[in-house]
Amino acid sequence: MDYVDIYMCHRPDLDTPLEETIRAMEDLARQGKILYWGVSEWSAAQIVKAQKVAKEMGARPISVSEPRYNLLYRYPEKEIFPLTAEEGIGNVIFSPLAHGMLTGKYIPGQPPPESSRAADPEQNTVIMKLYWSEENKKKGQKFLKIAQEMGATAAQLAIAWCLRRPEVTSVILGTRTVGQLKENLKAVELKIPDGVMEKLDKLYPPVGEIPTV
Repeated sequence: MDYVDIYMCHRPDLDTPLEETIRAMEDLARQGKILYWGVSEWSAAQIVKAQKVAKEMGARPISVSEPRYNLLYRYPEKEIFPLTAEEGIGNVIFSPLAHGMLTGKYIPGQPPPESSRAADPEQNTVIMKLYWSEENKKKGQKFLKIAQEMGATAAQLAIAWCLRRPEVTSVILGTRTVGQLKENLKAVELKIPDGVMEKLDKLYPPVGEIPTV
């Protein structure tokens, strides 16, 4: 291809001066190789600093943020979403299903299914670190029941819950088959009633302090 629409800086590069990164993005844009640039998993403070530096340099600002966001990881609601709304930055969120913890496939008291991400030592580092607990597996079953009562799958409800936020532009899906993709895309049409939202907030309450690591 001749150019890409968005070039993402995946995670902050603390070994490279911010000015150098922004200049590289500006050079790529002026060369016609990219239209916009964005960041993935940058903190609110890092985005604020980057926007300030870009303005001082006369360079293009950040257009897109890619944060982790799901019912088990609601931290972007604290700082990222308010900031990006103010700055006019879109959010393309990833991990809406919390690595499968929000699908209901992990049963309390049982090991993960052999074909699942949690059972694969090459892929399960994040799920084991962030989400894997008996409490979250029990919550997953309650979440599955709420989705079924709506006539939806747990995955559809989890994705629709992310999309309900006006700050969320789109959701990155990690589907393995065309069938999964078609089922997950139905989340776009799923409307979550206020009563269900209250149940979900009780099951997965908003977070407090933002982790520093």
